[in-house]
Amino acid sequence: MGIMSIESDVDAAVAAVIDRIAADLKKKRLGLDKTQGQMAEMAGIGLKSLQKIEAGQSVLSASLFRYMAVVGKLDELKMIFPDPAELTPLEVRAISTRQVRQRASRKLKLKPTPSSVMKVAPWGDSDGS
Repeated sequence: MGIMSIESDVDAAVAAVIDRIAADLKKKRLGLDKTQGQMAEMAGIGLKSLQKIEAGQSVLSASLFRYMAVVGKLDELKMIFPDPAELTPLEVRAISTRQVRQRASRKLKLKPTPSSVMKVAPWGDSDGS
């Protein structure tokens, strides 16, 4: 699989997540029977920022989080990224004992040293004398 293929897979996955978040936030706002203007004011963000969020466009993460907080979705995000101070000792141990993948090391090309060079007997001499 080429790098371009991986990048397009990642882009597609990210776009799908953004679209889902945007649709979920819009659905939540409509369920609260609020206009975009009302919700933007409640969240302390600009109307354009809210419109961009609901359209799945790029915005400052702080604007997204403020909007999520107002519609009651920020707690769901907190569940994905828990505060380490609130973790149980078993959860901390599980996180800290995960093995970190390491890069494969490059094979070093060794230069022969005088002591590592094999002595070869001349033709016809089997005992080297």
